[in-house]
Amino acid sequence: MNLDTLNEQQKEAVTTVNGPLLVLAGAGSGKTRVLTTRVAYLLEEVGIAPEQILAITFTNKAAKEMKERIIQMLGPIGYQIQISTFHSFGLLILRENYEKLNYAKNFTILDSDDTLTVIKKIMKDMGLDPKEYNPRAIKNRISGAKNELLSPMEYERFAQTDFEEKVVKIYEKYEQKLKQNDSVDFDDLLMLPIQLFQKFPEILKSYQERFQYILVDEYQDTNEAQYILIKMISAKYRNICVVGDNDQSIYSFRGANYRNILNFEKDYKNPKVIMLEENYRSTKTILNAANDVIQNNKQRKDKNLWSNNEEGELIKYIRTDGEKEEADYVAKEIKKLIAGKIVVFAGQSGAGKSSLLNKLDKTLNLETNEISKALGRGKHTTRCTTLYDIDNSLIADTPGFSSVDFRGMTKIDIRDNMKDMFDNLHNCKYKDCMHIKEDDCEVKRLVEQNKILLSRYNNYKSFIGGQK
Repeated sequence: MNLDTLNEQQKEAVTTVNGPLLVLAGAGSGKTRVLTTRVAYLLEEVGIAPEQILAITFTNKAAKEMKERIIQMLGPIGYQIQISTFHSFGLLILRENYEKLNYAKNFTILDSDDTLTVIKKIMKDMGLDPKEYNPRAIKNRISGAKNELLSPMEYERFAQTDFEEKVVKIYEKYEQKLKQNDSVDFDDLLMLPIQLFQKFPEILKSYQERFQYILVDEYQDTNEAQYILIKMISAKYRNICVVGDNDQSIYSFRGANYRNILNFEKDYKNPKVIMLEENYRSTKTILNAANDVIQNNKQRKDKNLWSNNEEGELIKYIRTDGEKEEADYVAKEIKKLIAGKIVVFAGQSGAGKSSLLNKLDKTLNLETNEISKALGRGKHTTRCTTLYDIDNSLIADTPGFSSVDFRGMTKIDIRDNMKDMFDNLHNCKYKDCMHIKEDDCEVKRLVEQNKILLSRYNNYKSFIGGQK
């Protein structure tokens, strides 16, 4: 396979096959590209069977993007690789071994709201006032205990306050309820596989043999349970590649421990460490500022991001007194950008179009709904397109949509209206290039170089799939 588009550090990360590998990847340094190319290299050049590769990331979106890239590079064989989030991988293990933990085949998985409902019921039965003992705070304490692999009995050792003692009792009853109802919660998807491996070493051995090459993205955001799970599975062959950057840790609020990446060299003796420091995303101005800020971090792997990109605009720093003031400032800046223009607010239902309009003109008082916990968006409120005159700007507020319909548009219409992607049309070999199967396509080259988002390109291909 051709690795000429990779820089030297990226090539080294891709072609280092055996043994533990730590890739410290700064922001915009092409880490996703390295991970996907490494998987392709293992398959094509080394001859590793696809079922022996395990790739773990944190979000379903990231897992989907990784799989799409690999399928784009290798074809259908990409479907045979286990690419998943930590929790979906844990669920796979539980589904394959449910009887060992005395669960039914079709055990139920509780979501966050279900968990909270069970806790509230337990508190009611115990006669505890939810105003005195916050159910959500208790839920978070139980979740934290599970992520630290602490049973109710083990958690009790740390209980010092009345609140913590109440958490212990609720935790005990909560676990009983789950077992009675043949249910597990989200945190159990990590905790239970570890317990399974501890109780049945032969099952652990089978997964070690099954997944001999392991890749983990965003390793700096792993919590204790995730850390232990990966350590157990990788223990035999030690062919583990972790990619991350402790300077970008964002999940400490839910138990992530950035020290996991700092301690990698202690956990895995004599690993190879590779720095990805060339940034392809940001201007030099932004990188210089980021480097200056990051230098203040006390516990970190030393690296210095650099770029061949242009200097860019100077950074504007704004300090506000709170979230309201910040929102007011953003609204003011938007007004400047759209002054004297005709603007359409379009997007998915519940994305916040009406809320933004209310911020731009406080007299509108448009109907809005609270954010859905399940979807992370507001509920649908706008039912017709309405034109508003706001400070010499005409703004159309449109009903939200859940899907896009391109009936009536040709493939060429769709291509020519995606100008953000196809500014480099003139660089393609063919004048009327559709950027799908043609050779010497500039757009496909930019996708490979991560200069055009793969997800955006895949959307384009799906859009034109059924068009004439």
